[in-house]
Amino acid sequence: MITRNWNNERVEKAMDLIESTVKSIRSLAKERRDSFPGKAQGVKFTGSAASAAAAPASNIG
Repeated sequence: MITRNWNNERVEKAMDLIESTVKSIRSLAKERRDSFPGKAQGVKFTGSAASAAAAPASNIG
């Protein structure tokens, strides 16, 4: 059995890294939602672009 010796400093560094990563991911998700506000709020797009996006790949080409 392998046992790691964790001390408070190592745990705090690891938690800081995790907290920083979570904040970055949340920030990126917010930027994406802000860039595409209609899609993020569940608004359906209509028109040829929506039809093309919904078409199966076999129908393209």
